[in-house]
Amino acid sequence: MARRTHATPSSSPVDGVEREPPSRTASPSERTGSASDDPAARFSLTVRYAMAVGFGASLLLASGALEPMLHGFVFSLPVAAVALVVYALGAAPGVAFAAIVGLGFWYFFKEPFRTHQEVARLAAFFAASASIVVAIGQLHRTRRRLRSEEAKAGRAEQEVRRSNALLRAIADTTPDLIFVKDRDSRMLLANPAMLRAIGKSEAAVIGRNDLELLGEETGRTIVENDRRIMQSGVPEVLEEVLHAGRERRVYLSTKSPYRDESGEVIGLIGVSLDITDRKRAEEALRETDRRKDEFLGVLSHELRNPLGPIRNALWLLDRAVPGGEDAARAKAVVDRQVAHLARIVDDLLDITRISRGKIRLQPSRLELGDVIRRTVDDHRPLFASRDIAVEVRLGETPVWLDADPTRMSQVIGNLLQNAVKFTERGGHVEVALERLAGSAIVRVRDDGVGIAPEMLARMFQPFTQADDSLHRSRGGLGLGLALVKGLVELHGGAVEARSGGPGSGAELVVRLPLAPEKPILQGGPPTRAAPMRSLRVLIVEDNVDAAETLRELLLMWGHEVEVAHDGAAGVELARAFRPEILLCDIGLPVMDGYEVARAIRADPALASTFLVAVTGYALPEDQRRAAEAGFSRHLAKPVAVETIEELLATAPHLASA
Repeated sequence: MARRTHATPSSSPVDGVEREPPSRTASPSERTGSASDDPAARFSLTVRYAMAVGFGASLLLASGALEPMLHGFVFSLPVAAVALVVYALGAAPGVAFAAIVGLGFWYFFKEPFRTHQEVARLAAFFAASASIVVAIGQLHRTRRRLRSEEAKAGRAEQEVRRSNALLRAIADTTPDLIFVKDRDSRMLLANPAMLRAIGKSEAAVIGRNDLELLGEETGRTIVENDRRIMQSGVPEVLEEVLHAGRERRVYLSTKSPYRDESGEVIGLIGVSLDITDRKRAEEALRETDRRKDEFLGVLSHELRNPLGPIRNALWLLDRAVPGGEDAARAKAVVDRQVAHLARIVDDLLDITRISRGKIRLQPSRLELGDVIRRTVDDHRPLFASRDIAVEVRLGETPVWLDADPTRMSQVIGNLLQNAVKFTERGGHVEVALERLAGSAIVRVRDDGVGIAPEMLARMFQPFTQADDSLHRSRGGLGLGLALVKGLVELHGGAVEARSGGPGSGAELVVRLPLAPEKPILQGGPPTRAAPMRSLRVLIVEDNVDAAETLRELLLMWGHEVEVAHDGAAGVELARAFRPEILLCDIGLPVMDGYEVARAIRADPALASTFLVAVTGYALPEDQRRAAEAGFSRHLAKPVAVETIEELLATAPHLASA
C-alpha cells in the first residue's frame, strides 16, 4: 500500500511553528584576515595579530632555551605551531606568526645556519608554512560554503513544509474533490471531500482503484478515462457520475497526468467539481422550455377552436329568420365560445398577476359553504351536459373565512371544471366541506381517470397537462389548477392532489385558515339602480368591428352615440360633441388612450365627462396608469354587455355643457 511520507524537521516545532536551526557563529580561525569597517571586527583582528606575535615570541624563547639540547633547527615544533595558529587565529595571523618565527631563528640563532643544509631547512619551513596557510584557508572556505548550502537547504526544506501544509489545508477545506492516483489508477491521496463523496475512510481508499471503491458500473468508466488520459499524456475535462449510497451526483472532473524527472507519466492528478445542482437546473430549464413550446401550441389550438363555431354561427345568423330557433341557437353558440375565449384570457392574466405578485385580493367575511353551494349550482348545467352526478356535503356548522368572494368562487369553479374534464359520462363527483384544527378543508373527489404517480408533484404547475396526446380530448391550457394553487396560497392556505393511480379517480384537497369569529351582519337589501336615461356617449376605438357593434348596442338602448377611430380624432370630436361618457381604448393610433384622457381632463369644457378605459391592457400596472391619466373606470376586454349596461345605469348624472 502506498503511503504518504513527511520530511522530518531539522529542529523541533515551538508553539506550533517550525523554527530554522540557527547558524553557528564562525570561529576566529574561520574568518579571513581582511580589514572590516566594523570596529568590533577590527578589534578582533588586532587581538588575533597580537596573539600570533605573542605565540611567535614564546616559541622563540622556548627554542632558545632548548637550543643547547637540540643543537640545530627542528622543524616539527614550529611547523605544528604554524598549523595550530592558522587554524585557531586565521590565515593572516598565521602568516605573521610564521614570519616572526622564521626571521627570529635566522636573526637570533645564526649558529645553526652555518651550512647550506640548515638554510634549506629554513626555506622548507617557510614553504611548509605557506602550504599550511593555503590548505587550511581552503578548508575554511569549503566549510563556509558547506554551511551556506546547508542554510539554503534548510530554508528550502522549511518552505517546502510550509507549502505542503498550505496545500494540505486547501485540499482539506475545499468542497471540490481532489485526488492523486498512480499509474495503475490506485489512489495515493484523497482529500476529505473525496472521502465524503464515496463514503469511505482514508484507510479504506488509499491503495485501491475505482473498481474496488465504486463498483463495476461506475468504476469501470472512471478507470478507462484515467488510463486514456495517462496514455495520451493530455489533460481532459469531462463529466463523471458517482453514486453515494442511493444518491446520484454528477461531477465536472479536470484530470492531468504527472511525470517523473525523465518525463514519463507515472500517475494522474484530478479535481472534481460537483455540478449536480447545475445539471438539475439545466434539466428544469429544458423542461420549462419544452412545456413553453407545448403551451404555445396548445394556446394556438385553444384560441382557434372557438373561432370555427363563431364563424359558422355568424354564417347561420346571416341566413336565419330573425328571432327564429336557428338564430337563437347560433347566438347561443357565439355566446358560449366568446365566454370560453374570455376565460382563457382571464386565466392567462391571473397567472401573470400571481407570478409577479401583483394580484389584489378584496377580502371580506364570507361563509364558505354558501360560496360552494352557489358555485356548484352555477356549474350544474356543465355536469348535466356530461351526465355526471354531483353531490355536495357541507355539514351543519357554518364555516367563516376572511377571503375574496370572487377568488374563492374561482377556486371552487376551477376544481369543479377539472373534475368534470377527467370524469367519464355517468361518473360521480363529490364536494365536501369540513372544519379541522382551525382550518376549512374542501375536498373535491371524482371517480374519473385518476392521476399517474409521476404527475402528482406537477399537477399545480402552470401549463401542465395530464392529457398530452395529440387529440387532447380533455382540452384546456393546464392553467386551472395552477390558478387554484396561487389563489389558495395568497389566502394563506395550501392545496394537494391525491390519487391511487390511473383509473382510480382523484381527490383535490384545499386547506384554508378559518376566520377568528363570526361576522356581524350589517346593512339592508341592496339598492336598485336608477332607471337608465339617454346619454351622449363617445366611443374611441381603432377596431372598426368592435366600435360598430358597441355603437349598435348603445343605439338600441336609446343613447346618442358618436365614434372615432384614432386618439386625435376622438379629442377633436369630444370638443364638438361634448359627451357625458367617453368609452376609450388605450392602444390607439396617433394618440394613445392615456394622451386622450389627459387632453380631455385639461379642457375645462369637458371637465364633467366620465372617462372609461375599455382595453385589453388589464394588469394592475395598466389600471394604475389609466387612473393617473384621468380615467374614472377601467374595463378589461372583452366586456360583458351586462357590465356596460350597469355602467351606463349607475354613472353619475353629469350636467350637460
